[in-house]
Formats: sequence, structure tokens, C-alpha cells
Amino acid sequence: MDSPHPIETVLGWFSNLTFVLLLAFVVLLVAAIIYATISEKLRWYLLERKWIRRRKEIHKRRKRKR
Repeated sequence: MDSPHPIETVLGWFSNLTFVLLLAFVVLLVAAIIYATISEKLRWYLLERKWIRRRKEIHKRRKRKR
């Protein structure tokens, strides 16, 4: 009776597999969220810099006109 029942082994292996898949899915989800947040922040930062540069140019032009 030292060897477990075949169905139990299959169930154990299946639960282990589902656990591993779930873990992989969660890790991927977290990685995707982190990546999205970082890329969004970076995009906003770059847009902000572009707008600041553009505003400075506009101010320079206004000063020249006067």
C-alpha cells in the first residue's frame, strides 16, 4: 500500500500543473501591469518634455516679435 492510487497521482499531478500554470499566469499579469505602468509614465514624461520645449520656443518667438 506504499504506492498511491493512480487516480490520486493523476489528480495530484493535475493540481500541481494547474498551480504552476496559475502561478505563471499571475507572474505574467504582474509583469504586464508593471511594464504598462512604466511605459505609460515614460510616454507621459517624454510628452511633457516635448511640450515644455515647444512652450519655450513659443515664448522665444513672442519675445522676438516685440
